[in-house]
Amino acid sequence: MDKDQIIFLGICERVNYDPQSAKWAITGLGNAHFSLIFPVNLDAFFVGLNLPAEILSVKKTFQILSSSNEKIATIYLETTLEENPKIEERLTGGLNPYIPIVDTNRINFFMSLREMGAILTEPGIYTFNLNENEILTRLGSFQFLPVIVEPLSEEKKTAIKSDPNAAKAVRIELGCRHCDAKCKVYAALEKDSKQELEGWQWYQNVPESFSCDCKKTTMNLQYLKNMHALLGRYMGENGEVNSTPMYEKTALQSIRSSFFTLLKSNPREELLQKFIKENPILFHKFSAIKIIPKPAILSQFKADFAILTAQRELIFVEIEKTKTKLMKKNGHRSAELTHAFEQVRDWLHVIKEHRNAVLADLGIKIEDVNIISGLVIIGREEGYDAQDLRKLKMSHEGSISFLTFDDLLFSLDALIQRFKEI
Repeated sequence: MDKDQIIFLGICERVNYDPQSAKWAITGLGNAHFSLIFPVNLDAFFVGLNLPAEILSVKKTFQILSSSNEKIATIYLETTLEENPKIEERLTGGLNPYIPIVDTNRINFFMSLREMGAILTEPGIYTFNLNENEILTRLGSFQFLPVIVEPLSEEKKTAIKSDPNAAKAVRIELGCRHCDAKCKVYAALEKDSKQELEGWQWYQNVPESFSCDCKKTTMNLQYLKNMHALLGRYMGENGEVNSTPMYEKTALQSIRSSFFTLLKSNPREELLQKFIKENPILFHKFSAIKIIPKPAILSQFKADFAILTAQRELIFVEIEKTKTKLMKKNGHRSAELTHAFEQVRDWLHVIKEHRNAVLADLGIKIEDVNIISGLVIIGREEGYDAQDLRKLKMSHEGSISFLTFDDLLFSLDALIQRFKEI
């Protein structure tokens, strides 16, 4: 290796240096990255370099180019060395980053791409180059690849509604840096006429490309048709992306109050099923990818819900009445609870015999499921000995477990307690 050589390490999403421990904390360093949508703003990324220590005090100019040699960004770097950097100072890049002096001939260095104007309009390979007197030397390359995203099904929408950290809408505003032309796009669980009156386009209706009035900016918009994938997590304002949270604390408190009132009314099973379907946040503890109401188990049975979790567990749920007796005086399982377990056991037997057919009917890929289990939601906890009830809940019957409606209520209470006002 040439002792004066600058080595391109790749780009990463997060970097922090602790002078006290002389350790780096780096997330996602590499040359291949995936994105749900394009254009991609590189503001949140860092470029990693390995530099010879003796050249750290000189000015350097770098350029990022596309595969067609289009200039993506020009980065002017002037480093500053401190022999005794303060503990609270961190290396974050920019025009005057601090670099700790270490006993080595070479040093790793990360510079931020924030406010560099680096926008990748489409997937591809991009080169990172040293510019010395207009002579470019290629130091390395990185690529951004698109993620294949499934359409937004009703089952996926319900799962998103069960996620307390989800976004119910996202918006992206793109434009030209040289003129006032803008492209404003939004995605949501449902179309919003108010947003469209304000000039926002539904993400499925955007044209293939955007060209500004001054003809200096052209962007490929076809990858914005994946915007629904951003609904999975609330991001606040992240570059051009602005998201609206699915829930605020007051909304969760309202759901909790309505659910508590419903449970006190000795409701029919159908009302309980309807309430949970309309408020799937009650299933938030399962980290659902899909929630399917009334899933058919071939032509023989129909569960109340099927929940596909992020851990690739498929849970078939049976909803029973709130007044169902849970245990006998001796603490053993009641006949009513036993009957509910036997019903779910019959489901699981059929599923075991015809697993692939059941999954195909539900539109779930075989490779997306590792475990299939059953869950009974039944009864209330008032009037039972807490220790006996805890013991009963722990006595799973194979792959079948049960929760009370109070468990759902307590889980929602815990969520509300830690939920921050947004």
